[in-house]
Amino acid sequence: MGRAAPVLLAAVGWLCLLLAVHASNQKGASISVRARWQGTPYLLEAAEFLADESQQLYWQFLDSLQLSDSSSGTECWHSIVDQASKLCYPQVAKILPVVLGVRQYSARLEMFRQLTKQLHPAAEEHCCFVDVHGSTVTEPAQLPAAIQQARAAAGNSSSSSAAGQLQEADHVYNPDQQDAPGAVAAVLHASPGTDCWAGLHAALKQAVKDAAADAPLVYAHRPLLPAACKAVHACASLGTEEQLVLPGYGVEAVLKNMEYSAMDEKSKADAAAAAAKKKLAGNADDALAGLDASQLGEVKGFKFDVLVKRKPQLVQELMTFRDVLMSSDEEESIKVWDVKDAGLQAASRVAAAADPLALLAEISQNFPAIVSSLTRQQVPDSLRSDTRYNQRYVNPGANFVILNGMLMDVKNFELYTFLDRLRIELRLQGQLQGLGLAPGTVQRLLETRLDHDPNGLADLRLDLSPMKHVLWLNNPARDKSHAHLSKHLQHLLNMYPGRLGPMAVNLMHIVSVGDPLSPECIALAGSLQRTAQRLQPIRAGMLPVVPEAVARAEARRANPGHTVDMPTWQTMSNSEKFTRAMLTIRSAFGTPAAWEFWAGMGREQMEKALASGDAKKVETTLQSMFVGQWSAAAGQARTNKAKVAAKKDSYKAWEELKSGSGYASEAGMQLADISGYLLSKGLAHLPKPSWWLNGMLAAIPEGGGAAVDQELSYAVMGEMQLLQEHIYFGRIDGEEPVIESVMELLVSVRHWNPRVLGMDDDGEAKKTVLSSALSHPGAKALTYLHPSKTAGRVKPVTHWVAVDLSQQRGRSLAAAAVGFLQDVEDDFEPAASRVALLLAPAKAATVLDVAVATALKAFAEDAKILSLLAQLLQQELGSKLAALPAAELASSPDWQQQLRAAAKEAGVAAADSWDCGEAAVKAALDSIAAMSDLVLTQLQLPLGSAAVVTNGRTVIDFNPAAGNATLAPALQPEDFALLQLYGASFSMGDALAKAVRAARAKKGADPVLADAAAASDVVMVAASALSAQVYPDSRFGSLAAKQISEVLGSLRGRGLSSGPPKESSELHLTAIINPLTREAQRLSQVLVLLADVLSPSVQIQLNPQMDLSELPLKSFYRYALPDFSRDESGRIAMPGAPSAYFNRLPQRRVLTLNLELPESWLVEPVMALHDFDNLRLADVHEQVAYAEYELEAIMLSGSCSEVGSDASRKARLPPPRGLQLHLGTSAQPHQVDTLVMQNLGFQQSHDKVDTLVMQNLGYFQLKASPGLWTLSIAPGRSQELYQLLSSTGGSSTHATLWGGSRSSDSSSSSSPAAASESNATTDVSTQVLLHSFTGKYLLLKVQKRPGKESEPLLPAADDMNAVAASAAAAKASNVINVFTVASGHMYERLQKIMILSVIKNTKSRVKFWIIKNYMSPHHRRIIPAMAQQVSLSNERG
Repeated sequence: MGRAAPVLLAAVGWLCLLLAVHASNQKGASISVRARWQGTPYLLEAAEFLADESQQLYWQFLDSLQLSDSSSGTECWHSIVDQASKLCYPQVAKILPVVLGVRQYSARLEMFRQLTKQLHPAAEEHCCFVDVHGSTVTEPAQLPAAIQQARAAAGNSSSSSAAGQLQEADHVYNPDQQDAPGAVAAVLHASPGTDCWAGLHAALKQAVKDAAADAPLVYAHRPLLPAACKAVHACASLGTEEQLVLPGYGVEAVLKNMEYSAMDEKSKADAAAAAAKKKLAGNADDALAGLDASQLGEVKGFKFDVLVKRKPQLVQELMTFRDVLMSSDEEESIKVWDVKDAGLQAASRVAAAADPLALLAEISQNFPAIVSSLTRQQVPDSLRSDTRYNQRYVNPGANFVILNGMLMDVKNFELYTFLDRLRIELRLQGQLQGLGLAPGTVQRLLETRLDHDPNGLADLRLDLSPMKHVLWLNNPARDKSHAHLSKHLQHLLNMYPGRLGPMAVNLMHIVSVGDPLSPECIALAGSLQRTAQRLQPIRAGMLPVVPEAVARAEARRANPGHTVDMPTWQTMSNSEKFTRAMLTIRSAFGTPAAWEFWAGMGREQMEKALASGDAKKVETTLQSMFVGQWSAAAGQARTNKAKVAAKKDSYKAWEELKSGSGYASEAGMQLADISGYLLSKGLAHLPKPSWWLNGMLAAIPEGGGAAVDQELSYAVMGEMQLLQEHIYFGRIDGEEPVIESVMELLVSVRHWNPRVLGMDDDGEAKKTVLSSALSHPGAKALTYLHPSKTAGRVKPVTHWVAVDLSQQRGRSLAAAAVGFLQDVEDDFEPAASRVALLLAPAKAATVLDVAVATALKAFAEDAKILSLLAQLLQQELGSKLAALPAAELASSPDWQQQLRAAAKEAGVAAADSWDCGEAAVKAALDSIAAMSDLVLTQLQLPLGSAAVVTNGRTVIDFNPAAGNATLAPALQPEDFALLQLYGASFSMGDALAKAVRAARAKKGADPVLADAAAASDVVMVAASALSAQVYPDSRFGSLAAKQISEVLGSLRGRGLSSGPPKESSELHLTAIINPLTREAQRLSQVLVLLADVLSPSVQIQLNPQMDLSELPLKSFYRYALPDFSRDESGRIAMPGAPSAYFNRLPQRRVLTLNLELPESWLVEPVMALHDFDNLRLADVHEQVAYAEYELEAIMLSGSCSEVGSDASRKARLPPPRGLQLHLGTSAQPHQVDTLVMQNLGFQQSHDKVDTLVMQNLGYFQLKASPGLWTLSIAPGRSQELYQLLSSTGGSSTHATLWGGSRSSDSSSSSSPAAASESNATTDVSTQVLLHSFTGKYLLLKVQKRPGKESEPLLPAADDMNAVAASAAAAKASNVINVFTVASGHMYERLQKIMILSVIKNTKSRVKFWIIKNYMSPHHRRIIPAMAQQVSLSNERG
């Protein structure tokens, strides 16, 4: 076996030599695409690569950089790659040469160049310069004066900060200070490797250290290598030698007229080969064994009978080579029925190859050249039967690729997106292997993503049971009014969606939650009353939210046993008075009478009284409503209780209500119970009045009854369809109440907190990967708390609770965490969590800090540690201990004794041995210092914060920087249960814990998993890494990937394998491929590159189309990629320029070469001597026909939606069709597109970059290039009617793009502290930073200006006045506009004839519009000359 590999490699090389000899007689074609800018330095691209991993790595690279002494490009390349690779994960370092080779970061560096040119046009003459608050500094000695001057200027503005002087793309050396008041920014524009870099870089770092705490200096770097730099190290300029050549596109060479003429005769060699191949039967191996090599004969000088005998292991490759030689006879043709089994024949040949990936690429990309000989291959019976069986589960001819368990989009493949996905997988491998896990174990952890549903949170429902506190209006299941109606759920299946008919079933429950006097709740009450009158199967209820009553309930909860003062009637709010009145009527006459009081009688008068703000008028109106409703209900009394109440005078009942006696005596207690219930369910502090529909919470829309009715009908229709589905499949059968079945079928919670779930206005919580935090000394100082008797289990969820125990909010959060664990011990919650308290005081540690720290170390194994902590954190004792400095504990025997007494009271067995001496206090202070540093540096939380980090997801309970101004309600034990559900179900905690337990149970498990605590650490880090990751291509969910993975296990036949085993590889690719598709043409070449560079584990299942009736591929294909070869040492050498090169094309056939570009690219031809629309290589004198294209623009696209005014914000408005958008710079908002278009005639006009919003999803598209752009609503009608509300995907001065907390899709907001170069958003414009070859997608929200809501943007289609005005304007202009497109030299000649003919025969003025992207370079040169000769007015678009 040792000699087999060298022999095989020699044979492959010999075969390639034969192919090269044959190809030397062939003519080919080569296509390349260049950017419009010069190449960028590999050195700076490597730095940007590290910046995407971490900003700290970026600065480490710049500080530790040692440029090679050699000026050789090869040596410089290896030096750059090696130094950058040392700083990142070894797994990520593998892809670095590929990323640099495809020039992925060149667009970002060009963005920096354009940004500098735009903001500092006068500084281009400097090689290095520093911008300090508008001043340009080129020497280190000038820095102190410039910084002092900037500080003086900043002192005149109290709101000034460095963030307003920076762009989001800047690399900031000390980002923690950029938001500090009075901070000054110094931005260095330079590149390492220049003479001026080292001095300015060192001076700026020293200035940052020397800056005072109240006047910090923020150092930022914009990587730039200007043309003004003369003395540049060879390594620093490597990659800038020529205009940038781009990869990442496909080129197809289509045979024009693919009709083959039928021919009866075949050559003798063909007949011999066919006879030999007919002997093939069974599987591929048996077929090869029966091959008679003597019948292969000689083809064009090659004796294939001899070759096959000498190299039997390469028989399939030799047969393919023979087919290529035979197919070079262009007169050879095939019959239509000959292609019936072409897919199976291609699959058979690929399956039997020694290198299946290479042969797959050869067959798919050159299919037209080998189809005639390929069709003579016999298909093994086993392959045919296996394929037929497999296609019972997989669509025939379908293509799928799964990367480490995640499905990828192969139809819309983009190289840069694919590399991002590969890098994500390698980074995850690095993070998890860093814990001590083997690659195979990491693969199994990554596969848990198949069970993750990222959209599952949207279906989360709130369980309101028990619902005894809800004030119900009706009960369709029991009310007499519904007795004659159907009670069978199957009856619902006979109803059309949206037409919910009467039924005697509680199919839906709708509860109003909010202030009963709010306009939204009053409107909803009327809507629900109308619903009840229609006898629909909807049970309506309400939960009144009275803020004062909620506050009293919170006080009772915080201080159990303490009495709370009750208000008098005079001090009550209007809401409490009204709610007590309603509860009183309910006690006397029942809930329907209370609802009538709320939503019926006197509603309009109460709304007017509330609007007036007159308290006396409000009370008079309330009295009138109460007395009137009491009298009306008394006249309709039916029950004995109501008849008794009817005897009481209505005015006397009013007086009893005010005094709290009689029927009103229990109203206060009922309101207290309702408020406590609202707190327990998390509904007491909803931001807006809401409705609860079968567990779904939604804000009640504003705008009155009509808007409420509309939105409620939409919600009911959606729920109806869901219930119909579950009833149809038997999941809901009516044996239990429908609401209980719904809560069991869907994920439900017993407590609601939008802040915890990431559903509030702040959006999703920050997510941090905890791999580096786990190795921090502060993590080693943590003690984990568990529910009783669960310490030895692997926990799916880990809560890191960062608190400052000197603050009441910190003690409250710590007590809630402890209370949650105690609830778990009482079986209120599943034991799936562990908790660690991170003590991080903003100031000096206190006695309480030390007491908690020493108790955790001393009694961690004691089951009563939770009770002890609960006592230490209670209100009175905790406040006393938090007021004392830490040193007092060691010197005070009294406090030590009190602590031991508290431990005894809690039941701690070793309470008397609690060591609070000096040594113990010092050790505790060291632990607290380490934990504080962990919170500050790794979790990036300010000291003094109160926050919970659940599997890496941070929920802030208190932010000391914000103070009490934005103080949200404190987190409760129920919120920790919600965090546990989120971490276990929606952050893959449960799935990962299950995988870790399975890995522990295996023989030879990773040693790190032996300890349960370490295994829980693995789950925590893995969950944080997986949930924090945002995938660039998320069109497919995990459900589809799981289904395909399950199908793969059911397929028959031998799959193709390449690379190392799955257990030892960081990347595992599983593919289902039809070998004769465009996807196979593209993917095969990419997979060959990956196999050479990254050595992934590849498993392929061929899925050919059977019974073909036409040629599946009618074109040759190449995908442009750099050539990554290895040098003598095995390292990847500096790649060559990419191009799409066809080395074997038919000489006498007419070809059309088309480019398959990424969606965001717009290119144009700039050099082509031949007509690539009608290329015939026999007429080409050169050996290769060249064509060069240029990247004209990178598309900026998006969707624009219109938002209604406050009164109708929830209304469904169509996109603002016809809204005009402009793209430009801050200095020139409507940019002249000099790079995109040129005026070709005598009429000197300039083309602008603008667009219109389409009606279809509000889509828009703009041409741009890397740089900072201003996207604005166009002046005129568009700007008169609309204003810009928000832009998701735009740029803001405080946002950052990459790594850590950076995000490329942050909403734009104006910055009052912005300097001249800030990118603030106004009501008509927003800033957009384009920095990638993949373009950018924006989501714009616009709103009509006040008073313009009813005005249309465009005239109606039947507006005859507008049509007449347009026609009159066209007639007055006396210009005929002609739009023309011509592709290919022949049609361009016809186009010129047409232009001359029109000019000659038309007296009117004619203007020709020519679509530039279809023009050949020759035609583009001819048109201007032609325009001058014939006075032609033309423009290219």
